[in-house]
Amino acid sequence: MVVGLKKINGQCEKNAARQQCVALTDQIVEFWPECSFGCHRSRSKFSDCQRFISLLKILKALSLTRALLTQVLPKDHSPISATDVVALCKPIGWTDVGDGLVELFEQTQEGTLERNANLLEAICVLKESDEDRLSVCVKLAQKMVDAVKRFDTKRGTNRWDKPKVNRVKLLDNLFKSLFVLGDHDSLDTLVNHVTSKPKK
Repeated sequence: MVVGLKKINGQCEKNAARQQCVALTDQIVEFWPECSFGCHRSRSKFSDCQRFISLLKILKALSLTRALLTQVLPKDHSPISATDVVALCKPIGWTDVGDGLVELFEQTQEGTLERNANLLEAICVLKESDEDRLSVCVKLAQKMVDAVKRFDTKRGTNRWDKPKVNRVKLLDNLFKSLFVLGDHDSLDTLVNHVTSKPKK
């Protein structure tokens, strides 16, 4: 239905069809199931969440993008394309999606640590100079540093149903983001935490 929007010629007809798509998508978000560690492994290469993001890129609706960030991604830990999330958020505006991104990063769990760090880096390394984007990135970076510190306090309590976090890749993403931002406060906090944390 969403894909079919591109084939509608009349503007009025297209607007009406788009409103129907947005209303239907709202219902999909409301009943989106939880998908934590391992639930996506038996599925095809592209997760339901990734397909959903592709459809949202067509609709370009702020309400749905915010719902993705605050309702879907926190409970669906499936792999997604950080590039696609950036492509979804950028046309809407970083000021408008900023609160949703911050809320997403506030809910970072073990199953989303690497994914969120990868998303942060994808947003930070954009070439254009945009104060709104940089302001959002600083907030997200602070949330990620806090998440790493929380995660490290729980290390050593390994369980079969918990994801194995690649800490080297996680820190690599995060350090790159902080260097690009020039966020010295968060960088100092992370360095002090990493160097003072005993290896396990």
